[in-house]
This record gives sequence, C-alpha cells and structure tokens, in this order.
Amino acid sequence: MLSGGSDNIIKAWNVNTWEPVHNYKGHKGGIFCLEPFDNFSFLSCSGDGSMRRWDTETGSLLKIWDAHKNRILASKVIKDGSSQMIITAGVDRQIKVWDPRSIRPAFVFEGHDR
Repeated sequence: MLSGGSDNIIKAWNVNTWEPVHNYKGHKGGIFCLEPFDNFSFLSCSGDGSMRRWDTETGSLLKIWDAHKNRILASKVIKDGSSQMIITAGVDRQIKVWDPRSIRPAFVFEGHDR
C-alpha cells in the first residue's frame, strides 16, 4: 500500500504489520495522486507540478515529467491492449494526455475558466 502527504514523501506500507517499509523522496510539493503504472512501478503527482514514475522493487526513480505549471490534482493510467496513456489534470486548468514513452504531452485540453 502507498500513501503520500504534504511532507512531500511517499510511503510504502507492509499491509500485514502496518509498518512503513520504504520512503520515496524527490517531490518538492505535497503528493496529490498515486497511480499504479504496471506490476513493477507506480506514478506520483505533486504540488510541484511534476509526475514521477517509481520502481517498486528497487525504490529508484525511473522518469520525471514536468507535467503542469502548478499542482496536479488527478491522474489516471489507461491501458488499451498493449498501449498505455496517462491523463493528468492540474490547477493550471489543463488536462493533458501523455504517451509514457515521451516527456511531452500528446494532447493538451484547455477551456475551463475556473
């Protein structure tokens, strides 16, 4: 199990003992989203506007996206057969669709005033 907080740290927990087993550090803002990516990694989104992919086996950081200008409020990994997309939404009033192999969004949707 994973949790993230305003201390900018993601914690992995042992669900049998409820003890923390690993800390993932690197974000410069609170953690707003945690999303499974595959069987071996997960995504985190933060108040620093970045999205990060972490290896659950080694704890290492695999990739960083400078995704939004400010907080990322929501993220979703969508799998369609052998392909994947990541969708993020931020307080910058943008929704972005990402190909995980790229560091740039494939699509950016704008239009909300608030």
